[in-house]
Amino acid sequence: MFGMHIRRMAASVSLAASLGIIAFVPQASASAEYTIPFYPGEHLLVMYDDSPLRTCGSESCPVILDMPKSKGNYPGGGWVTSVIAQMPTNAFCEINYRGIVGWTGCWRLYGIPG
Repeated sequence: MFGMHIRRMAASVSLAASLGIIAFVPQASASAEYTIPFYPGEHLLVMYDDSPLRTCGSESCPVILDMPKSKGNYPGGGWVTSVIAQMPTNAFCEINYRGIVGWTGCWRLYGIPG
């Protein structure tokens, strides 16, 4: 009889702990999904070699040139500037690469930590 009460109590504590953890999961996932936008004038890194700079935000638009991957956190090969406020989760971002304004896949870019 005593053993049954202990098993019930253990099951109750386990259930309460599980429900407590579940209660916090939506908040954790919501904060993980939050993304900081790229601001106008913000410096960004190009994360992939030969990222195409296009004439508009579409894969069907002509490629102006291919940008090399950045080598570090300082202006260089694939370093670009955000032209407008835009989300890094967008399909395409408008950027300025060495004075040429065009579009590239936002997933190819990374904001430089300030």
